[in-house]
Amino acid sequence: MTVSHQFRQARDRFVELLENHNSLEREWEALFTDFPFILTDCLSLGIEPAQLIPCRTGRAEADFYFYPRANDPLSRYGVIEIKRPNTAILNTPRKDVILLSSDAATAVAQAQKYALDLGASTCKMSTQSVVLGSPYHIIVIAGMSAEIARKVTTELHSTQFRRLIPSDCRLTPFDVLLASLKSRTPPVVHVVSPWPTDMTSTLREAGGFRRFGFAPRQMHVTTCTECGQKTEVPFKPSEGKPLFCRECFAKIDNDVKE
Repeated sequence: MTVSHQFRQARDRFVELLENHNSLEREWEALFTDFPFILTDCLSLGIEPAQLIPCRTGRAEADFYFYPRANDPLSRYGVIEIKRPNTAILNTPRKDVILLSSDAATAVAQAQKYALDLGASTCKMSTQSVVLGSPYHIIVIAGMSAEIARKVTTELHSTQFRRLIPSDCRLTPFDVLLASLKSRTPPVVHVVSPWPTDMTSTLREAGGFRRFGFAPRQMHVTTCTECGQKTEVPFKPSEGKPLFCRECFAKIDNDVKE
């Protein structure tokens, strides 16, 4: 499977899941496990897809970990927490007050804990080691950007929202991630080649149109209006409409051009 095909397949599955308003977290985890480049490339993590490791189902750990490269223990490491597109991100208890929803706040707090645990000891799920003091990254994928646009409507709201998200955490809505994936998906290119002038005779000599899956055009016998000779046209003649053989048509066309 080519890279282009992988990206298109990942995009199509992403769109299908996003259109299903009842999609489950485990379905999203399966998608990102099958196509880890959605996270590594579209989130610009600066790591290879092979460095992204999914958590085993049922364990109290982040959904995905990524570790430093073997030859660079100071490179990026961190965790990714996956929620659902219909997860609420913000609450507005008052007109000028916005807060993280309980689901979003819990996801951020859990991801922070998992990242700290990851940096405090040797990685249990990988042979790679993490050097204390190297920067870790926390990413929470949840909700949709439309909710944020609907609730963050003033400069005060924007300031509050920025302060709600820890500096080491990035909250990415699902539709923003999809937009990034679409921008990286190569388009399907259809190449249209001109039909060679000698193709008709070549096909006939090789055994006819039908042998190659082409149906020959039905020809109709008629009389040339100019010279009165019999000729064939690839359409059913209409009564009263002038028709010309090849020679007369070429002559008339030349006269018009002159």
